[in-house]
Amino acid sequence: MCIINDFTHFIKNGVSVLRRASSGNYEENSPEIEALKREMFSTPSNRHTDMENLRRDRNNVARDCIHIH
Repeated sequence: MCIINDFTHFIKNGVSVLRRASSGNYEENSPEIEALKREMFSTPSNRHTDMENLRRDRNNVARDCIHIH
């Protein structure tokens, strides 16, 4: 029964998205996207913070690759 409910929710969501897109409403953002935008653009960025973020991202990727193997 849960699979049927999930499937009907998926179909209803797809139809409503298609209806909005066909009427020209392309710029609707979900709350998750808005939160991500706030996180990305809330703090000023400079070369130093960019380098720190890049180093942190590289370390996270390397750590993820170690856990995969």
